[in-house]
Amino acid sequence: WCASRRGPDPTLAFGDLLAPSGGTASPTYTASSSSSSNSVMTAQAVLVIPANTLPAPTTTTVPTPTATPVMVIPTPTPTPILPTPTAIGTPASTISFVNAGSLFDSSSAVAAVTVGVPSGVMSGDVLLTQIVIYDGTGSNVPSPPSGWNAIRHDTISSGNLITSWLYFRIAGASEPPSYSWTIAKQYAAGLMGDWRGGSASPIDQSSGSTAGGNPAVDAAPSLTPTHNGELQVYFYGSQNFSAPTITE
Repeated sequence: WCASRRGPDPTLAFGDLLAPSGGTASPTYTASSSSSSNSVMTAQAVLVIPANTLPAPTTTTVPTPTATPVMVIPTPTPTPILPTPTAIGTPASTISFVNAGSLFDSSSAVAAVTVGVPSGVMSGDVLLTQIVIYDGTGSNVPSPPSGWNAIRHDTISSGNLITSWLYFRIAGASEPPSYSWTIAKQYAAGLMGDWRGGSASPIDQSSGSTAGGNPAVDAAPSLTPTHNGELQVYFYGSQNFSAPTITE
């Protein structure tokens, strides 16, 4: 697991694992969030496609031709030549975690969530950001900076409130020290991670779920990768009046 950060109220954690081969459902990984009272929690997962991807192995069947009868002298039925299926291996390229940026958190409501860019970022890296807001409806929609793309959001209202938003960007040749998402003024937090070796169109699929309780126990639903060599990145977020502890 790559990062786990606590602020005054929310806690964010993320990690990654190599996904199964293409066409195979991924396992689920449960995390728990505990505090002095009931917490709310989001669990999300994203499949990241590697560069130079190969599709999952497939077998092509050649249909058997139908023999055409000839008057008086029958024509022998030709024997079809079927190609031997060729297994397609896992791509040589792999995706690796580079670094996490600095946690943004505030003890007061904010109108902008300014998330630090990880050190060591290079052009072509896949940047993933999680923004969590004290919002149980998903109606406080962050306005992302230019070049950032929304992946999904998941929300829960169960005594406490939280909505977790996920975004991605392909890093350019020169990245600023931080990026800001504007929101309707509210309590919020954010964290960014950097992965190397991903495709220029890196997101295959995503999933998410929510839970509440003490502890709150949650796992992102299983995903089935389209390609071999994908990386599954997991994001957990939890909120309480004091920062919960997430155990991955």
